[in-house]
Amino acid sequence: MSIASLLDLRGLPVCIMITVVSAAVLLFGAVRLPRHPARTGHVRTRHVLAQLVTMLLVAALMLITVAVWINRTFAMYPSWSDLFLGSGNVSTAESIGADGQEAAPLTAQEAEALEAAQKAPVTSALQNPLADTTLTGIKDTDRGQWVHVNIPANASDVTSDALVYLPAGYLQHPDQRYPVIMALSGIPGSPDAFKSSFDLGGLIEQRVASGAMKPSIVVAPRVYPGHYDTECVDQTTMAGHRQGHLWETWLVKDVVGYATSHLRTVQDPSAWTTYGYSAGGWCASMLSVRHPDLFRTSISLAGYFRPEYAEHQVWTAPDDPRYDVPAIVRTKKPAVTMYFFAGSDDPLPGPTLAEMKRAVAASPGGPTVLTVQMTPRGGHAMALWMSHAGTTIDWLCENIPAFRGA
Repeated sequence: MSIASLLDLRGLPVCIMITVVSAAVLLFGAVRLPRHPARTGHVRTRHVLAQLVTMLLVAALMLITVAVWINRTFAMYPSWSDLFLGSGNVSTAESIGADGQEAAPLTAQEAEALEAAQKAPVTSALQNPLADTTLTGIKDTDRGQWVHVNIPANASDVTSDALVYLPAGYLQHPDQRYPVIMALSGIPGSPDAFKSSFDLGGLIEQRVASGAMKPSIVVAPRVYPGHYDTECVDQTTMAGHRQGHLWETWLVKDVVGYATSHLRTVQDPSAWTTYGYSAGGWCASMLSVRHPDLFRTSISLAGYFRPEYAEHQVWTAPDDPRYDVPAIVRTKKPAVTMYFFAGSDDPLPGPTLAEMKRAVAASPGGPTVLTVQMTPRGGHAMALWMSHAGTTIDWLCENIPAFRGA
């Protein structure tokens, strides 16, 4: 075994070494240090300091031990350079499909349909969101705000909640309709990540203020409750019988249905984008490819293109054609624009990303477009995705007409 493999940040030797050191220091603190005051008959300053230093060292080593084992599982920092040097700037970027453009242009008919949807009359019920009892905690303010909603089972068998971001001026412009970002968290994760960690509301407000972006609604449904790895799919057994719940149906019918019934959305697929990180990035890509009639754009931060189930949570057959996204792109050629971002050393998306690129390239100039941007380092880390969240929103503003500012 080489020295490089022994020092691999995700390698078993490093994890075992740190665990052994932590256990040794803990044992020393538990067995050796208490004997000093007992032997001398009184407590001296140096004994107190020795115990204090040992306690702090044990606490730090325990945290490091937990961190390296988590890192081994989730590949957040594949190498020491990722940990200490950061991700670096975007070093590779390529657009596949649509003759190298980053988005398929709207046809004249599509542009006309989008304009009509943007100007569609608003019902009286949608004009007064303060009277909507489902928008829990909505305030009479001219600033952007997040509200919590419950979205029950209707077409599906899932009841879950969501966070909804209403842009500044939503209450003051009762006849205005807005494009929609459906934001999907990873596992573990929750909709709160888009409110706090990513601050999607703040990113949108900054770009609206500069004129780069139209005010937009964000709908962030809870798709990974606890450690339940739903993969956003309609769950079946290997034999095709129902085993779990209809999460995909909940998203495309119940969540979309709630949004169109309770929020002033632009009801045109070119005004809806899916946005997700890690497992949520898979959901974002899958939903756009399988439902281009609802979502014409997707943004994936370090996602993948086939389900990656957690242990003991396999809800579909390995060869289930419903969720082989590269195969769907090759055969059906959906009219979707897809954006993908990750660190080049992230091991999770690699194999299926390569397949996806080949699938899109098989129809040059076709309706499916994939833009890939990567940093030289970064791993599978939330910090990387958060630091580049503004880049993803800029891409959306620059390339998708429904979100582009005046």
